Amino acid sequence: MFALTLHAWSDVAQLVIAGAAILALVGATVQILLTRSLARRSLSYSYADRFNEPSMAIRIAKYQRYWDTHTYDQWYASAAVHDVTAQAILIVPNLIEEVATAYNRKLLDRNVAAMYLGSGIAVLWHSSAPLVTEARAATGDEWLYYEWQTMMADTQERLMREQHRIERKLKFKARMWAPGY
Repeated sequence: MFALTLHAWSDVAQLVIAGAAILALVGATVQILLTRSLARRSLSYSYADRFNEPSMAIRIAKYQRYWDTHTYDQWYASAAVHDVTAQAILIVPNLIEEVATAYNRKLLDRNVAAMYLGSGIAVLWHSSAPLVTEARAATGDEWLYYEWQTMMADTQERLMREQHRIERKLKFKARMWAPGY
């Protein structure tokens, strides 16, 4: 019969403690990763809610209307005399640039942001052409609203991939339910 000595039992105890420490480390790592993921998702939904507020919808509509009828030079002349309306126009693009910076730095859940913000941000990008192109030319700063442009390109690509995935899934289901399958 095999009997453990006191020294052997201490070795077993050390192995058990080391195993428990490794499991605790793995558990803490998983918890940190889950917490970070939930924080990114929560922040993404928070920004989506912010863009869907009625006051923001009104601001976005005013912003789009403004750039349909004004040029960058007209805006700059108004802003130079501290016109409140001209300053308020920048709330929308600056908020989008904030969201885009967080998106590009992977501080947001990219799938949630693409689904809830992607199309709207692309529409606003196209209506912002006078602001972006003329401001870049006037200031010589090619990086002006670059984060927004980068996010827009990435979200459009994600939305296209998702659309393609859905179409494939629907085709598969249609074939599966077709007679004679």
